[in-house]
Parts: sequence; structure tokens; C-alpha cells
Amino acid sequence: ASLTGIHISRQDITPSRGGKSPADEVLDKAVQRARGFGVEMKAIHRTGDIGRGVCAVAADEKADLLVIASQDRRPLVARGLVDIDRLLGSSVSDYIRVHAPAPVLLVREPEGRR
Repeated sequence: ASLTGIHISRQDITPSRGGKSPADEVLDKAVQRARGFGVEMKAIHRTGDIGRGVCAVAADEKADLLVIASQDRRPLVARGLVDIDRLLGSSVSDYIRVHAPAPVLLVREPEGRR
């Protein structure tokens, strides 16, 4: 088995003085965390449309399963109500769920937890 971490940004992010972009730092932390569990992780950074990018990388890597985390950013009062993005199917996670070349596991993560 292999683990691939994907970070996709809408536009290129300028690297800091150290030569690393914020995306590189996020991916480096993820690689270190995976290593802590005894798993090697391949890190990929791309720019462009997020939903299409995730699906393209999944196809390129011949992924068997996609796991995406999505935070529920609605106020606590509104969480019991219907989410308009879900009704319209216009969220990134909905795009990935519909177009992914492999099954998708969507994990809801409380906001602020990283």
C-alpha cells in the first residue's frame, strides 16, 4: 500500500525566504506525521482547479481510495439545517465525489482542529 498527500492551490504561492511555500510546509508536516505512524507518504503539490486537480492526481496515481477531510464551517445554529452547497452540488467535495476515479471517503473534521 502507498499513501499520497495532495495539496492543490488555486494559484501559485510565492515561496518564503527559506525557499518553501506554505504548501510545502503543510506537506512536510503531513509527511512527518505519516512517518510517525510508520507510513511513507508521497507529497504532491499542484495549482489550478481543486476538484479537477484532485481527480487528475487520483487518476495519475491510480488511486484505489480517496480520503478527503472537509470542515463544516456553518455556525453551530445552522448545522442542523440543509446546506445550500449540498443542494446545488457545487462544493469541491461534491465535485470530487461525483468525478473521482475511485471511491471517496469524506471525513468531517471540527473547525480549528489541525
